[in-house]
Amino acid sequence: MKKLFILLVFASSFVACKKKTTSPTTTINSTDTTKAFKDTTKNTNSVTCNENQNVDFTCKGTPMGKFGECIKDIDGNVYKTVIIGKQQWMAQNLNTRRFNDGTNITNVIDNKEWYNSSSPNWCFTNNDSVLPNIYNIGKLYSGNVITSTKNVCPSGWHIPSDSEWDILINYLGGDLLAADKLKEISNNVWDNSVNSSNISLFTALPGGSRQSAGDFTSIGNYAYFWCFNKSSNVIGNYTIVSVTASTKKYLYPSASKNINIGLSVRCIKD
Repeated sequence: MKKLFILLVFASSFVACKKKTTSPTTTINSTDTTKAFKDTTKNTNSVTCNENQNVDFTCKGTPMGKFGECIKDIDGNVYKTVIIGKQQWMAQNLNTRRFNDGTNITNVIDNKEWYNSSSPNWCFTNNDSVLPNIYNIGKLYSGNVITSTKNVCPSGWHIPSDSEWDILINYLGGDLLAADKLKEISNNVWDNSVNSSNISLFTALPGGSRQSAGDFTSIGNYAYFWCFNKSSNVIGNYTIVSVTASTKKYLYPSASKNINIGLSVRCIKD
């Protein structure tokens, strides 16, 4: 990723779009970029947003989403959330090391061990623990984390199904329009974000993936997010593609070797 290793100096507070008095629209004004959001909202667990996290929620144009309460995972990581239509999503990638019952998930660095493992695993992108802290790209999780009977998301949240992803994508205009509305707008992380608006406030980041053989790919160009349909035991992912500015869906049986790939997670509220 051509700019991932440039250390950024971020503003001391969270930033976001300033809402206009007009109703939401998909019209994008490339000059309308504001940084005017400071969230002290608390949820039922009295979790306050951490204003020192290095994440940029800037958008261009009239936002189609609004920020909700902050939530906390089992490790104490705090996440902003965003309400888009009738759904509420995490606005940052999951970064926990444990299931929400406290069970550890194994950090696997070695490629061979990653390939042969049938256990729930996680890793840092490029096995670099510095990047998630700077860019909030979180961790990559193997498919066995997603299909586990245990829940990796905070209490009251879950791994989205493909139909829940479809609702989000369709709300934002469909496969060919949603990507730019989901992507973080700077070129500091994405290799190509010229047309990005992030008016959803979803702030998708391109953490890339870890393949079943253990190698890392597509960092800076692709954001991969797991989905899981419990009723049919089908696992898959939604991919936000930088170059073509589109979203794509991939589904495959949970028994396939794709269970060993590592992707990002965005949880959705129950």
